[in-house]
Amino acid sequence: MIRINLLKNASEKRRPRGRIGRKIAVFAAVAICVVALSGGGLWGYRTWITTRKATVKAEDKRVVRQDLAPSSYTGANMVEEVVKEVNDSRLKLRESGILDLPYEQLSFSEKVNYELLFTKTVCEMLSRIIPGGIGLKSLEIDNFQTVYAVGLGSSREIIERMLGALKQEKVTVLPPPYSFIKPAGKDGLRFAFSCKTQFGLNLIDPLVDGALTRLPSRAVEPDVIEEFEKIAQKSRIKLTGKPAHVSTEKFGNYYRSIYQWTGVSSYKDFVAFVLSVYDAKLMGAFKRCALAAQTAAAVKIESQIVITTKE
Repeated sequence: MIRINLLKNASEKRRPRGRIGRKIAVFAAVAICVVALSGGGLWGYRTWITTRKATVKAEDKRVVRQDLAPSSYTGANMVEEVVKEVNDSRLKLRESGILDLPYEQLSFSEKVNYELLFTKTVCEMLSRIIPGGIGLKSLEIDNFQTVYAVGLGSSREIIERMLGALKQEKVTVLPPPYSFIKPAGKDGLRFAFSCKTQFGLNLIDPLVDGALTRLPSRAVEPDVIEEFEKIAQKSRIKLTGKPAHVSTEKFGNYYRSIYQWTGVSSYKDFVAFVLSVYDAKLMGAFKRCALAAQTAAAVKIESQIVITTKE
C-alpha cells in the first residue's frame, strides 16, 4: 500500500512539472517560429528592396536611352539643316539682286512682281536677238513661262545666228518639233522657236514691291481697267474688244482678276504699249499675248491681263 501510495504521490507531484515543461516547450517553439519568421521576413524584405532598386535602375537606364534615341533627334537635325540650307540659298540669291528661281517656286508676292516685269523682259530680249532680215509671223507669250515665235528669214545663217543669241539668254530652247528651220520656197526659210523662260525676279527693279503695298484695293479695280484702256489708246492700240472680265480668284487677302481684250497695232506700237504700262506702274500684267501678222504694218492682238488687288 505504501508502495502504491508512494507511487501515487510521486505521480501527483510529477504532473505540475509536466505542464510547466510543455508550456516551456510551446513557448520555445513559438519563439523559434517568431524568430524564424522575423528573420525570413527581414531577408525577404531586404531581397525585395535590392531587387526593386535594380529594377528602378534598369528602368532609369531604359528611360535615358529612350530620351537619347538617335532616330528622331537625327531627323529633327536633318529638317533643321534642310530649312537652313533653303533659307541661306534664298538669302544669297536675294543678295545677288536676282532671285534666280523658277516661276512656280516663287512666293505669292514674288510671283505678282515677276508678272509685272515679264512681258517687258520678253520684248527687250526679242529686240536684242532678232536682227534685220528676219520677220515674225506670230508671237505667243503665255502664262509667264513660255515664248513661241514663228517667222521667216532670208538665210539659214542669219536664223542660226538669231537662235544662237537666243540660247545665250535666260531661256531653254526646246528641241524639234518645237523649234526648227524649214524651206519656205521663194520666201527663204521658215523657222520656229519655243522656249521656257528662266528670267528670275530682278529685285532691284524700281517696280518691284515685295510687301505689295502699292497694290490697289479691290474697290478701285474698275479704275485700273480704265487706266489700262487710256494707255492703250495713247500707244495707238486700236481696241477691237474692250477688257471683259473672265474670272476672279481669292488668295488670302488678295484677289486676282483676269480680263480678256483684243486689238490691232503695229508690233512697234505694241512694244511701246507694254513699256508705257510699266512706266505708269500699273498693277496689271500680261498673262497671255498672241500676236499674228495681218499685213506688213499691222498685227492682231489677243490678250489676257491679270489685275491683282487687295481687300
